[in-house]
Amino acid sequence: MYNIEIINCLSDNYSYICFNDNEAFVVDPSEYTPVKNFLLEKNLDLKFILNTHHHHDHIGGNKELKKDYDCKIIAPKKDEKNIPDVDIFVEQDNILNILDTRCKVFEVPGHTLG
Repeated sequence: MYNIEIINCLSDNYSYICFNDNEAFVVDPSEYTPVKNFLLEKNLDLKFILNTHHHHDHIGGNKELKKDYDCKIIAPKKDEKNIPDVDIFVEQDNILNILDTRCKVFEVPGHTLG
């Protein structure tokens, strides 16, 4: 079971940190500092970054967080050319293990291909 924290980023965005006692993953870290501050406050080790698509307000914190935590970036295969330094590309029905939880990928097309 995870705890979920909503992190205010930029002036009108949110990132989501899912965490257990000592490990975490973040969804769409648009900004480095608020995510980093929360991880430090809770003494969490960031294991994964999950990007839903390539827009800057979803990937803006990727580079610095990956540098600090050596975590894996997971992103849609359809955004392969748009998100740098991705470790794992995913498509519909892929199965991932994230913090000991088995997860199935569901593509939910929106305002981008990814």
